[in-house]
Amino acid sequence: MPEISLSFTITAIIALCALISPIATTLLNNRHQLKIKELELKQKHYEVTEVYKRNIFENYLKYAGSCTAYADTGPLQSYGEYYFLALMYVPDDMKAEMVSIHADMVKYHWDQANTALELLTPKIYRLLQTM
Repeated sequence: MPEISLSFTITAIIALCALISPIATTLLNNRHQLKIKELELKQKHYEVTEVYKRNIFENYLKYAGSCTAYADTGPLQSYGEYYFLALMYVPDDMKAEMVSIHADMVKYHWDQANTALELLTPKIYRLLQTM
């Protein structure tokens, strides 16, 4: 059996570790960076989506309030843009109220629409707080 010297064995082990260590470190670092990037992208998507929905509800309330206070063509057009967007994202339990408010606004029943809008606003506020 050939004799392997202790110094050669130690040198071989050190050389092998010197080769494997940077490769393992790079692989682990790349895996970690990939997970961090995925989390960042999910967070960004969440923020963009929630900000978009928040703007829709805020603009819906803004233009609906403008219409009930002083109906003019500008606020009415903007209200029309945001009504259907808000209706798309609102929970099912609030849809009937929004449809009722819209029906009052279409019939120019501003007082009824304003009263119903005042009741709907806190619900939308609570919805925005949970986003």
